[in-house]
Amino acid sequence: FLLIGDSQSHYGASLRNGIISIIGDPDMNLTKNGLTPKKAILNFGKKNIENKVKNAKNIMIMMGGNGVSQDSVSNFWNLITSNMREDANIVWIGAPPAVQPLKDFSYTTKSRWKNLRDRRKGYNEIIRSTIGEKYFIDPYPIYDNLGMQTSSDGVHVEEPYASQFINAVFRGESLQTSNQVSTRIENYRDMYFPVHGSGISDRVTSKKLARDN
Repeated sequence: FLLIGDSQSHYGASLRNGIISIIGDPDMNLTKNGLTPKKAILNFGKKNIENKVKNAKNIMIMMGGNGVSQDSVSNFWNLITSNMREDANIVWIGAPPAVQPLKDFSYTTKSRWKNLRDRRKGYNEIIRSTIGEKYFIDPYPIYDNLGMQTSSDGVHVEEPYASQFINAVFRGESLQTSNQVSTRIENYRDMYFPVHGSGISDRVTSKKLARDN
């Protein structure tokens, strides 16, 4: 199990702890505060990433809130998928929505947090349109239906919402959601780790990415 991501998935983060409780502790980690697709390649190195990807049966990416471009997502995604095992499973979880912080920060304030929410939503859309709908989880509708409205800094997911999100996605636990969101949650659960389903049977490749788009 290889986990790649930013501060939402770094050591001690609530979302990371939720993942560990359901899926287990990652065997390999490429996580760093402030990580972006471009910084992942610069910080960890192509060869290091390739080696870890080649040895991973399950790959989870949790990244997007620190900024993305179509080129940076495409380059990173193709680096990952071109080195995956034939039987590997992969999913990319985008940035959770910004919510109202309890106090003002340099990157968000109690009065301007909605601007950051819209910007992060745009980052998610870039990721989705670049890698394809099948491999992307958009956290926005799930957190909105969970009723998450605030957190300490307005960016990092805290309990109980972190566990509720992970449970909804990977255990398929029922939520008070619309039929559309409920259906999508079921699809995520069945798509990903084989403990909850058959996993992704067809390998993602750079050529397939081009066809999908």
